Amino acid sequence: MAKTTDRGYALKADDKGNVYIGGLQGKVSFLARLTNCLSNKPKLLWVKIVETGWGSAINCLDLDKEPLPDLAAYRPFSSIVMLAVIEHLQNPNFILEQCQRLMNGATLLVITTPTKVGDLVCTRFEIISGNRKALSDYSHVRVYNRYELDSLCKAYGLVLKHYRALHWHHQNQLFIFQKQ
Repeated sequence: MAKTTDRGYALKADDKGNVYIGGLQGKVSFLARLTNCLSNKPKLLWVKIVETGWGSAINCLDLDKEPLPDLAAYRPFSSIVMLAVIEHLQNPNFILEQCQRLMNGATLLVITTPTKVGDLVCTRFEIISGNRKALSDYSHVRVYNRYELDSLCKAYGLVLKHYRALHWHHQNQLFIFQKQ
């Protein structure tokens, strides 16, 4: 497990059908427990939200180098979702290889990531607002356009099934891939 002082999310599953989801967004961290995940009726059992302050040490999975748990052994995934994750990774090839390993022909890989316009707007807004802290915490390793991410995913046998630019002036983008 790695430590992060930035935003991050972690998942852990056990052999009893529980999935624990934890994360940090800004100054607030959370931990949630889902039960009955081995059945057709998973249930959110509890959520704990804690004001942790900036720079809190949160344990999470290092998606650049730690393999994803083999949760597919319990039940096939209908989808794998990465919301605003891939642009933060030093080694996106590693996570795409892990996702491809967990996918079957029906599994969807859903990825959202900022566009180059969205990234530019965000950083300029932080400069204008004088928020130097946000700029020093800036953690986008790479910003992808539609063709770059599509090409990267094709190398892992993932076919783009749907693409859409989202939000005002297309600041974010949604990709849905499926295994060939």
